[in-house]
Amino acid sequence: AGQVTDATGGLIPGASVVLLKDGTPVRETNTGESGAFFFVALPEGRYALQVFAAGFKRHVENDIPIADGRAVQVDIVLQLGAVSE
Repeated sequence: AGQVTDATGGLIPGASVVLLKDGTPVRETNTGESGAFFFVALPEGRYALQVFAAGFKRHVENDIPIADGRAVQVDIVLQLGAVSE
């Protein structure tokens, strides 16, 4: 779970959030109106997140540990720029 905002704290609804394990996408979702996203019932392991939104640079968050079904909060701050940056 987490929330996607810009550098000023503004919410970013509709951002694409991709969950990866060992470099392979395993789940995808979009942020809601509050900029929030959720992935449930994940197997234990280490994951990465890629976040994309129009007008912002792509963000990658690596080495996110998931253990014993515990909730993990990963908040993302996107920087202005092209997605390809």
